[in-house]
Amino acid sequence: HPFSFVVCCDEAGYDPSGVREGVKSILNRLARVKAGG
Repeated sequence: HPFSFVVCCDEAGYDPSGVREGVKSILNRLARVKAGG
């Protein structure tokens, strides 16, 4: 579950907003690949 992942990272001392930006960039990259690059 994505929310529990964010909570886990937050507890580990990561910046949740940074995690969200990273996830967003990964999803954008996957979307571009699915669209044919």
